[in-house]
Amino acid sequence: MLSSPAQHAMSCKNEGGDASDSSLWGGSSSDGDSGSGSDGDALQPAIQALPFNISGLFFFRNLIDQPLQDDIVAEIASQKYFDRERDQVMLFESAVSDTSNRCLPTWTNSLISKLAALLQDQVPPSVHELLFSSQARAGCDVDRQLRQLIVNMYRPGQGIADHVDLLTRFGDGVMICSFLSGIAMELKQLSNNQHVSLWLPAGSVLILTGDARYTWTHGIEARMVDHVQLTSSRSRQTFRIARQHRLSVTIRWMLKVADVLSDTTQSHLRA
Repeated sequence: MLSSPAQHAMSCKNEGGDASDSSLWGGSSSDGDSGSGSDGDALQPAIQALPFNISGLFFFRNLIDQPLQDDIVAEIASQKYFDRERDQVMLFESAVSDTSNRCLPTWTNSLISKLAALLQDQVPPSVHELLFSSQARAGCDVDRQLRQLIVNMYRPGQGIADHVDLLTRFGDGVMICSFLSGIAMELKQLSNNQHVSLWLPAGSVLILTGDARYTWTHGIEARMVDHVQLTSSRSRQTFRIARQHRLSVTIRWMLKVADVLSDTTQSHLRA
């Protein structure tokens, strides 16, 4: 579950179009959250670009164009994953031989294929191979790595605790895609307390590999408003941006030892 401002210390999400479109969660929903927490006044503003290099981190502010965003949001809405009680769904490729249950939904394959093409000349070849290896995309070979996706619906005021994706379950190479609206993500180095608040607009893709995947946490503060520093060639200004509904799709590899997870949980975690 996602956490509201009032619940943030106790309850956080499990890990890893029109922003008012209620079709994504199966009914009308208020734009606010009942919790009353921080609106971000005391926090450092989120920035649009990293002020220093984080090894293994790649950030693309507008990689996914609006037509593709709209297509993916419409496909997710058609799956009816969400309602007023459910804000997260996990999708697994299965290692079992029954091919009727092995493949991820069509929209996930379309998104991954588009990302592979868009990133072809944007990341080093070794990183592209890590994210989109030919072995991983070669049909239903039982020896290939298996994908796992987590789709989160963030309602205004919700967040997720700082975390590193499970080391015993997921491999290197994590892609976080944002849809519907932007949000501030907190990136924190585990060993030296470096901290960056990064603004993730709709259409952005954040990639975590190597050090960025294993030695930095990522999380989202539960609050209703983000302070965002917008920089142009002439000025630098900080704006208060009220949160709206945000959809995120995180794409990961499962480790071989975690393959059994898809067999035992896919039936009730897939929609």
